[in-house]
Amino acid sequence: MLDADGLNAFATEPEAIARRSSPTIMTPHPGELERLDGKPASADAKERLARARAASARFHAVVCLKGAGTVVASGAKTYVNRTGNPGMATGGSGDVLSGLLGALLVRFDDPFKAAALAVHMHGRAGDLAKKRRGETALIALDLVDHLGDALKAVEAPP
Repeated sequence: MLDADGLNAFATEPEAIARRSSPTIMTPHPGELERLDGKPASADAKERLARARAASARFHAVVCLKGAGTVVASGAKTYVNRTGNPGMATGGSGDVLSGLLGALLVRFDDPFKAAALAVHMHGRAGDLAKKRRGETALIALDLVDHLGDALKAVEAPP
C-alpha cells in the first residue's frame, strides 16, 4: 500500500510503481497524483474518474483517488464513494484510511473490494463523527472512534 510519503518517494520515477511484484494499492490525494502523472488536479467528477482509471492502468495498481467522491479504480472496475464530508480533510485522516484498508486486506482476497469497502466505511465514520462533533471540529481520532458504528451500518440488513 502506498500513501503520502510512500507515493512521494516515487515522484522522480513513477514507473517504478508498475514494476512492483506484489499487488499494490495507492491512496493519493489529487496533489500526490499530480506529482506522479504530471497532470493538473481537477474537481470535475468525470475527470477524476478518468484519472483514477488511467493511473490504475499505468501503475498496475488499485487506485483510491481521495477527495469529494473518492474514486476507487482497478482495471475496468470502479467505485465512486458517496460517504464522507469536508471535515475529513484533516491531518491523519488518510492514515486512518490506510490502517482500515490494511485490516480489510487481511479479510478479503480482492484488493479492489477491500479498497472500496475501506473508502466507504471511512467516509461513513466521518459522517457519523460529523453528527456528533460538527464538521469544523473533526480530527482523525473521531473517525477511529466511529469505525465500529460504520461497520455495523455496512453489515446491517436493509
